[in-house]
Amino acid sequence: MKLARGHLHWGWQHLHSPTAVEQQLVASIAPLPELSRPVGQLGELREPDSLVQRQAESLVQPQADQQLAQLLNRYILITQRPADSAQ
Repeated sequence: MKLARGHLHWGWQHLHSPTAVEQQLVASIAPLPELSRPVGQLGELREPDSLVQRQAESLVQPQADQQLAQLLNRYILITQRPADSAQ
């Protein structure tokens, strides 16, 4: 009985499923979703000098400066060692 009911249910869904054309029609009639942010805020985020980009630069720039300072200090130490040992 359950097997017959399962086949009947599958057949009903298969015969009454919307076609691709019906799905396109429903999608074209449906209203567009509302934006959660005003359009101005979205435009601001897309600008090259946006808040997100400035925050990313403020996080990356100190790290890059610190790494450059460390490399410079290592270079100075390496270049001074032979000079000290020659004297």
